Amino acid sequence: MMHALAIMGVSFGAMLELHSIPLEDSTPGEGPSQILTFFADVDSDAVADLFILEGTKLSVVSRVGAIHQTVLPHGVSAFDIADIDGDGAAEVIAVQGRTVFRIPIALQGDPVDPNKMFSVDSLYATAYSGPLPTVLVTKGALGDTLIALPMESGLSRFAVDGTPVDETPYTTADKSFYSVPRSLVPGTVSSGLSIQYLSTTTLEIDSPSYPAASGMGYTYLSPELLREARAIDPRKWPWFEITADDTKQTRVYCAVDSELHTILRIADVALGSDGAVTSVPLPGPERRYPGALVPGQDREKVDFNGDGYADILLWNAPRPGISVDSLLRAVTGRDWPITLTVHLYSPDKGRFEPMSATKLEFRIPVTWFLAYGVPLRDYVLRDIDGDGKTDLAMCTEESHYAVWLYREGFTTAPDEKHVFPEPITGIEHAIDIEGNGKTSIVLRGDSRVYALYAK
Repeated sequence: MMHALAIMGVSFGAMLELHSIPLEDSTPGEGPSQILTFFADVDSDAVADLFILEGTKLSVVSRVGAIHQTVLPHGVSAFDIADIDGDGAAEVIAVQGRTVFRIPIALQGDPVDPNKMFSVDSLYATAYSGPLPTVLVTKGALGDTLIALPMESGLSRFAVDGTPVDETPYTTADKSFYSVPRSLVPGTVSSGLSIQYLSTTTLEIDSPSYPAASGMGYTYLSPELLREARAIDPRKWPWFEITADDTKQTRVYCAVDSELHTILRIADVALGSDGAVTSVPLPGPERRYPGALVPGQDREKVDFNGDGYADILLWNAPRPGISVDSLLRAVTGRDWPITLTVHLYSPDKGRFEPMSATKLEFRIPVTWFLAYGVPLRDYVLRDIDGDGKTDLAMCTEESHYAVWLYREGFTTAPDEKHVFPEPITGIEHAIDIEGNGKTSIVLRGDSRVYALYAK
């Protein structure tokens, strides 16, 4: 066991506690290490712990500041993290060829050797391309722990001693499949396995409670789709949910034009008693807003004032003039101004307000505008302080990360700022690890993982 306080930096801000975790396989100047990160509750304390997989080395970084390592045997194709014996401590459940085994995660003392559970010829036996976290452990009808494995004839579930329990036959002869990673954060789905065939037929066992396709609260809002939408039927524009009840879902259909204006059209979509869409009317009239839409992430509703209705965030930037001097300043300048504006939805008026509720002006590296799409780096639109309102976090320079809390608007200066010893190369997670409504953020650098834990 290694103690994090001896090998990683810890600093404290007003809202976020920073843990700086070194990656052992990193080499300066050679780019980021190849890792996988995920969260799981390793000690049943209702607080998710950060796991880092580097090759076959699996490290768990506890919330209180200690790193514990387990080395997976060579040849492991899939593994899961679960407490299968009910003792309050999670274990690694892994498949290596025909063998299913368990490794207790030693939070104290030396690592524990693997213990074989049973052997079976599953499709994982020939699927080795390196260990991947996936769902293996599910629950039976009586709450008993079962191991789910794809077999030649169907998806089979076994007792922990290897006794077959049940099998769901495949609906096609094709055996190609993928597994959905487990979500082990308190308050979210605890198990799920999805097997897909030919990208059309899906078999689910203890599946995650994602909304059905007909009742989803959004479509994919990529900058490319937003800019292409103007040329197609408005009913096919990207959209997200403003609000919904048992009978209807209020959607806003979105497009962005060449002048960086966002065009919105709102429609009430009828829902049946099963929650499925029964009709999609032509959306209402166009309303144009200055600035391009900044899409939210995943299924999270962007709700800045916490009234239960979705709001929008737009970005805009001045364009350089056509003179030689102005173009030269734009090309050689280190940074360039950008403006963010928030437009709140008015349920009484049935539209987003034309006047912005707040405006945020700052400067970002000019090279960020060269990327197609939103020039904000590693931004997060989530509730960070747990007050029910969407906040904003993002890079303001290559190695600076700032947080703005939305109160009656955004303040000019960020509420919290962290400066790292290296550029941030990506965002790994923005997630509520305690189920208390506060978002923690995990960032990547070339040589370290930076965990910003909500306090």
